[in-house]
Formats: sequence, structure tokens, C-alpha cells
Amino acid sequence: MKKTIQFLYASTILLLISACGQESADNNADADETFSLNVGIAMNDKDPMYEGAMQFKQAVEERTRGGVEVNVFSSSQLGSTADLLEQAKVGANVATLTDAGPLGDMVREISILQAPYIVDDLDEGRELVSSELFRSWESELVVHGVKVLSFNWFQGERHLATTQQVLVPEDLSGLSIRTNGTSIVNKAIEVMGGNSTGLAWAEAYPGLQQGVIDGVEAHYSAIHGARLPEVIDSIAKTGHFQLLTALTVGTTWFDSLPVEYQEILIDESTNAGEYASSLNVEKAMEYEEQMKGEGVSINQVDIELFRERADRFYDEFEDLKELREKVNETLGK
Repeated sequence: MKKTIQFLYASTILLLISACGQESADNNADADETFSLNVGIAMNDKDPMYEGAMQFKQAVEERTRGGVEVNVFSSSQLGSTADLLEQAKVGANVATLTDAGPLGDMVREISILQAPYIVDDLDEGRELVSSELFRSWESELVVHGVKVLSFNWFQGERHLATTQQVLVPEDLSGLSIRTNGTSIVNKAIEVMGGNSTGLAWAEAYPGLQQGVIDGVEAHYSAIHGARLPEVIDSIAKTGHFQLLTALTVGTTWFDSLPVEYQEILIDESTNAGEYASSLNVEKAMEYEEQMKGEGVSINQVDIELFRERADRFYDEFEDLKELREKVNETLGK
């Protein structure tokens, strides 16, 4: 009788261990199951964002022990950002870096990140995108098939790079400034004093060269990478946008991953975003010195003059005016 009881006790323990083991297996990655992710970005392989993407690749592959293979493609080799977002939404194993523009088309509130002077600097930008308010907007993207891994990839402050000197808003009068064509960015340039011209970035250089446009609004790494110092004369450091971008994947592909892998992707996207952002801040100073050496006049303008003009922007977008009040409350302004 005693042996029978001992046998039943031992059997029960074994069943419990087996059940726990099965539960653990269900919640963790199958050692034989592998996944692949193709990261496509618009930047070239010299850009800090590319270096960040490569760090993401290395860290994810190491932490998943090869369970997730990451391939990085620069210079839009896999297609445009818009194309990759569409592919991700229908289940493709692709990721891309995108700004608030395309995401704002899906969830309007995210568009506020493109409003002029919505944040004063990178620190405020980081505070905003990590806030509960912003995270609540991010969560709504899931309905559209998009998952944000992290929104902390800082590509830089956007300034005005022009063929003639701009020191005050009045100097923008009559100048055609290239934008990405969105209504928000167009209006921001217009209220600051310029004429907006939607144009593909690849057409910025020939556009400046041929006089189709008189300038662009862009960040240093883009200006430098596109060799625009060859066709511009000056840069006004207006800092009207803080270009924070997101590494995104499709929810269908993301949800197919084991929870362990999902957490690793989010962690390492955040880490890589911080790395790329810090590197970009350092590089910006190098780019500025290089552009000075190429004969470009770098002008530290009175930002308050441009900020005052930019306030008119919110009269055109009543919903964004209300959102700005929420953002200011979140930032303690």
C-alpha cells in the first residue's frame, strides 16, 4: 500500500513537471522554427539609420540564437516606404523606417508630430513619443495592420537649405521650397513665408540645379547624403521639425512570432533607435563642418520669428490645435 501511494505521488509530480514543461514550450520559441525579416530603408548605407538597422540585425539574431534572421536593404532597394508599409499590412515579412506622415494618414493624431515646433528639441520629442498619450495613438495602428516596434529613430532637426540666404521669414517670400507634399508640411512652409512644392526627394538635386525649386526643408544627413551642398548656398537653422521616425512591421507577421521573439524585437528596436539617434547627433556636427568647407553659409537664425509665423498653422487645422493643447499638457508646458 505504501509503495502504491509513493508511485501515485511520483506519477503526479511527473505529470505536473510535464504540464509545466509543455506550458513553457507553448510560451517560448520552438528551437526548430525560424523566421526572417527584411528591413528596407530609404537611406543609403552611410547613413546613421543604416548603422542602427545593422545593430538591430545583429542583436536580434544573437538574442534569438538565429531564430529570427534579419536582412537589411538600404537606398529603397525593396521599394519605397509607402510600398513597404502596404506589403507589411498584408502580411509580408518586411519592416521599414517611416515618419509620422504615412502613419498619420491611418491615425490622424500621429500627424501632430509633423506640426511645426510641436516640440522644441530632441529631448521633448523623446518625451512625447514615450508618453501614454502617444502610445495610445500607436496602438490604434494595429487596426490598420501596422505594428510600431519603436518610435525613437531620430533623423535630425529639419532646416531650410536654399539657393539664397534666408535669415528672417520675409526672406522666404517668393521662394519655392520642396516638401514631401503632405498638406501639413505644405502649410507649415507656407505660414513661415515660403511657397511649398511637393516633389520626390530624388528630384530635389536636379530641381535646385535647374531652378525648379529654390530650396528644401530637410535634415543634415539628408542634405549631405543627397550632395545638395553642390547646388545650395545657405542653410537657415530653423529647426522647425524634429524628425522622429518609427521602425514598423506588419501585425500579421509580428503576431506569428513567439512572445519571446516579439519582446526581443521591441527591445532591440528601441536600443538600435537610441544608438542611431546618438550617432546621428554626432554626425550632424560633422556634416555641418563639411558643408561649411564646401562653401555653404550656415546661419543661426532667430527661431522665435519663425515660430511666431508657424503659430498660424494651427488656425488652418482646428483638430491639430486641440491636439497641441493635449501635447503641451503632456509635456508640462
